[in-house]
Amino acid sequence: MLNMSQQITIREMRSRGFTVTEISRDLRLDPKTVRKYLAVEDFSPAPPKTHKMPSKLDPYKPIIDEWLLGDEKVFYKQRHTARRIKARLEQEHGFICGRSTIQSYLAEARGKKKTRASLDLVWLPGFAQADFGEADCFIDGEQIRMHYLVLTFPHSNIGYCQFFYGESAECVCQGLKDIMAFIGGVPLVIVFDNGTGIGRKLKDAVYETELFKRFRMHYRFEARFTNTASGWEKGSAERKVALLRTELMVPAPTFKDIAAYNEELLLRCSFQLSESHYAKGSRQGDLFSKVADALSELPTKEFNAVRYEYLKADGYGHVTVDVHHLYSASPDMARRELAVGIGAHTITIIDTTGEIIATHRRVFGKKRTESEVFIRIIARATHPSTRSMGACPLHFRLICSLAFCSGIVFTC
Repeated sequence: MLNMSQQITIREMRSRGFTVTEISRDLRLDPKTVRKYLAVEDFSPAPPKTHKMPSKLDPYKPIIDEWLLGDEKVFYKQRHTARRIKARLEQEHGFICGRSTIQSYLAEARGKKKTRASLDLVWLPGFAQADFGEADCFIDGEQIRMHYLVLTFPHSNIGYCQFFYGESAECVCQGLKDIMAFIGGVPLVIVFDNGTGIGRKLKDAVYETELFKRFRMHYRFEARFTNTASGWEKGSAERKVALLRTELMVPAPTFKDIAAYNEELLLRCSFQLSESHYAKGSRQGDLFSKVADALSELPTKEFNAVRYEYLKADGYGHVTVDVHHLYSASPDMARRELAVGIGAHTITIIDTTGEIIATHRRVFGKKRTESEVFIRIIARATHPSTRSMGACPLHFRLICSLAFCSGIVFTC
């Protein structure tokens, strides 16, 4: 399988007019391989899946699980070892296998699996610029400093924006995806600020995140990065950030659902269509019609702007994302390795079978946060292993009462 850099090279050579034969000769690839990667339409990251080969131990795993469950009630020095499990399987069930097979399953069952690693600007109609701005918003009555992504088309001076809690690669990809879906096309070239969440330009080298590489391959546009401290290289975006803040964010926006508000925001950006271009004198809406004609078509398949990581839950069934933020999965997922889908607005926790365990609103910033703290308390108060610590139904009712007074709703 070719890596992303090789796939990008194939696409770029094809866009410059090279034939399949020329590409295969220059890159020393089979023409069938070149055609195969040119035909790919969907570059969305695939959710991680764990593929397990059948084991001869499978029929006996429920028996082992029952023994391990019984171990929780006895003195820790009298618990089953791999050696003892092997002996009991031979004596009681006539099953013979190597000790290493049992040891591997014990490591998995006890949550000890190994962790997986982890410009030259010519403002033709098909060119665009992207940049972030900041503005205060009131979300459910709370004042929050939000970030908004602006995509502007200098040829027409039309720009669109979307709100996010941060400036990560997931936010950039989600924002561009929604804006391009709204305008019905994809720019040929997008110029980005150096140091955004999608990548960085260091001297002559450009380093992009894996998610953004997939995104621009999916949408088939060229990305360019400005030089450090060179805001004039994307002056249109700089001005549009200020204009949209003045026109659409004064007074500070108030909303509950950020996704719904972003849909409304795209419609509100249409006020620019009736205005006159500051330099060309033409109506900006007429100029944008030329932009629309220059855009390439949207891909046939939708891109999933999510990156996936394997993270190990702590003793309470929480996973930590971006160093500072804890998200609850489930108490019975404690110490297990889970797949976490990290999107612009949400965090999705997935078990090894691909089933979604929990979905949370994503939190940004360096301040430590912990989601659904009451769920953890209730889980501990009602779990059999904590009954001896003094937890009882009275405590459970007290916690539920506190949660009700705080407006917290529990779902099972």
